[in-house]
Amino acid sequence: MSYRAHCDKIGLAAEHEIAAEEWLIGAAQNGLEPPPLPTGQEDATRAHEIRDLMRTDPDSYWRDKSLQRELHQIIQRQADIDDEASPVKPAATA
Repeated sequence: MSYRAHCDKIGLAAEHEIAAEEWLIGAAQNGLEPPPLPTGQEDATRAHEIRDLMRTDPDSYWRDKSLQRELHQIIQRQADIDDEASPVKPAATA
């Protein structure tokens, strides 16, 4: 999935998309690389841990916005992988 397609998919505002792209370009020019994404297995393990917490201590999960965001990001990465792996692409609408 392209950067622009990803930004569109997550609903990133144009000014934030541009700012993020400029930051990434600047970081790359200075020899910085973004940290690697977790593997599918790491994501699956972490998602299981978070969902287990949701079952055993839902109040703790709902109080922790960073934990909620982490699970959302895991789900989004899995959806991106599923979209890329799908042999059937959605038909273009006119």
